[in-house]
Amino acid sequence: IAGSSVCINCQPGLIPVTLKSDCEVCVAGKFSALAGSGACGACGNGVYSLQGATVCTACSAGTAHALTLRTDVSACVECVAGKYSESASSSDCDNCESGKFAITGSSTCIDCQAGLTPTSSKGDCEQCGAGWFSPAPGTQDCTECGAGHYSLEGALRVWPVLAITPAAHAMLVFSVASNGAALV
Repeated sequence: IAGSSVCINCQPGLIPVTLKSDCEVCVAGKFSALAGSGACGACGNGVYSLQGATVCTACSAGTAHALTLRTDVSACVECVAGKYSESASSSDCDNCESGKFAITGSSTCIDCQAGLTPTSSKGDCEQCGAGWFSPAPGTQDCTECGAGHYSLEGALRVWPVLAITPAAHAMLVFSVASNGAALV
């Protein structure tokens, strides 16, 4: 400082101006952790800082930050549906694994329930169609029913198609008719 007989270190978050006569704050996106720092350090991917920062702040799990302008929390962007970031300070969101889905801003992917598989974007799950099934959680694709079997929409398993003999059909028609119901 001008007229001073001793040099004074700039405090953390500040650096000396060009003539070293005063201190100025580190701009947003940079930081100075130690007193007497000669320059502000840049925040890396997955972190940001405000003006005068002494440290960079991590973006939270479920977000990512790979921009060069790391000036505030708005630079931390939520992962889109079908992607996730498991930890803080992520610079990129990862795709969900096979059989899993994630909603926007997720820090993990979740197995689709049995009878469901992920949509093409992996942002949600959808039911298997009639004639298809998904027997276990986390199944990537629905499986087509084999010959002689059927399933309803969203099925976990298949059922055999039962053959009815003419005699069994006549008994069924009689039983239904005698109870006052109509056989369709």
